[in-house]
Amino acid sequence: MQLSRCRDNDIYSPSWALPQSAGILAYLKTPQDVMSAMESDQSDASTSAAEDGGSEFDSSMEQHEYERRRELYISKIVFSERKFSEIKPMLAKLKLDEVEKLQDGILNRKSETYLTRKAKLDSEFDAKRKHIRTVRQLRMEAMQRRIKGDRWNALMNMNNNKTLAKAVIQEAIQEKYEKLLMEQREVERITGLSLDSTEADKQSQTNGYTKKYDPKDIERYMCRRNGELHWCNVPVFISQLSKDKIKEDLKFLQGKENVKQ
Repeated sequence: MQLSRCRDNDIYSPSWALPQSAGILAYLKTPQDVMSAMESDQSDASTSAAEDGGSEFDSSMEQHEYERRRELYISKIVFSERKFSEIKPMLAKLKLDEVEKLQDGILNRKSETYLTRKAKLDSEFDAKRKHIRTVRQLRMEAMQRRIKGDRWNALMNMNNNKTLAKAVIQEAIQEKYEKLLMEQREVERITGLSLDSTEADKQSQTNGYTKKYDPKDIERYMCRRNGELHWCNVPVFISQLSKDKIKEDLKFLQGKENVKQ
């Protein structure tokens, strides 16, 4: 109980222990002294336990024995703290030397840690570059296929549009050709009728009778407007006359005008 009380009063602090243990520190200079003191302490404890006949250690401990052991433990604590205070700067220096050595190795690119991390980063960089190269190649192939498909679609659309336009133009030309052909046939038929009529008139004049024409042939070219008949859809026949005929017609017209005057 007294030992625990002493611990509560911070007996382990060097500021308190040094004044109380000044006598014991005179001969406890080395770790060998500490070890010998510990061995003597253990032997004394065993002899005292044998003399008491198996009684408890705290109850049989005398006052002077307690004081001796207390000073011994205090000396051990002081020695340990002294050694710790001596070793602490050395440990810090060793750690600083190790850090400086590691820094020099990293700067000179010879440290094992640097080489290990560099190899890891190189492998990751190579893997990433390979991945990027693969992705780029796949994108280029996809773009080429897309361009090829768009070109093929444009070519097919152009060919289809050409075929469709050709068919539409050909159909329009065919319709116009058929229309012109029908007009030509109609003109030829009317021309044939007029020639037949002139020949028939000549024959009737020579033979002394006139020919009657079918009115249906003329009704096709007649239409009613405001209750009156007008010519409509009349086919026209154009013929190039010779210069002699044109001069004769002009002279004939001039003669008519002179007669009227």
